Amino acid sequence: PVKNLSGGEQIAVSLALRLGIAKALCSSLQFIVLDEPTAFLDEERRKKLLNIFKSIRSISQIFIISHHQELEQIADNVIYVTKRGGISKALPAIT
Repeated sequence: PVKNLSGGEQIAVSLALRLGIAKALCSSLQFIVLDEPTAFLDEERRKKLLNIFKSIRSISQIFIISHHQELEQIADNVIYVTKRGGISKALPAIT
């Protein structure tokens, strides 16, 4: 039962179901937006998820919102969002 899974396992199952449903409903996904897909995952599961993201070829763009910096290693572009004076600012990563 799902209730017996850890928080990270529940996140992984939820993500797999959502991607599967999206793929079934739309034969050619142009992009997906994932908000904190690595929340509650331990380091080992985050690494496995990174490998999955790297291997996805059928979706041309994946936007990932995360606090986990290891996701940057698979990104083509990184944008940092900070809040200053109650206003959010988007800043490109310094290379």
